[in-house]
Amino acid sequence: MSEIERLTFDDQNELHAALADEMRRAIASGREKRGSALLALSGGSSPFPIYRSLAEEDLGWADVTIIPVDERLVPENDKLSNTAKLREVFEPAGARVLGLFPDPETDPLPPSALDVVDLPADLLWLGMGGDGHFASVFPGPDYERAFATEDDTVFVNPFPMPAGAPVGRLSISPRAIADSRRLILVIAGRDKRAVFDRALAEGTASPYPMGRFLEELQPTMTVYEGLF
Repeated sequence: MSEIERLTFDDQNELHAALADEMRRAIASGREKRGSALLALSGGSSPFPIYRSLAEEDLGWADVTIIPVDERLVPENDKLSNTAKLREVFEPAGARVLGLFPDPETDPLPPSALDVVDLPADLLWLGMGGDGHFASVFPGPDYERAFATEDDTVFVNPFPMPAGAPVGRLSISPRAIADSRRLILVIAGRDKRAVFDRALAEGTASPYPMGRFLEELQPTMTVYEGLF
């Protein structure tokens, strides 16, 4: 069975403080054990206040590499780029931020993240949509391949395409996500909590990708639930 620890917060500041501590511990652990830390971080608006606050702290950022959990297939100068948003926050602090694939607008082409660093990540920060998707693992034409691949990344095309970002994606694969040294899932609101509860109960029979992930790959994961 999956080893799931669930932590519930009624106060946003307390949730943010706990998540900041997760990142501090992951950085300290990676630096102590291997001389450097690798963080795989989610995009979206919710985590960025935490990211910005931590970027102002002296955490040894020069020893930290950051990659996105998933990326839209757009150049980094596109507003949809997760890599660009992470660069904006963490590169001034001294961290190295790498995209999952080369930016086609750059000459010469930079290497992709996993040509430079090796998974597993010291911390992988996962989010979940209201449809139960995680990273860029959506139901659709590439759903079965995403779960079957032994590769660390997988190209996926959501179906239907999200209206706000109608592009293909490259995602860290479900297997590689489950293999993270430390895996956290952050969900906000009672509606998403209900989706997670259903996914956990139904497993592979669930229409939600999260359900299949939990039963099929048996991750060890801490779930941070914000109910404010």
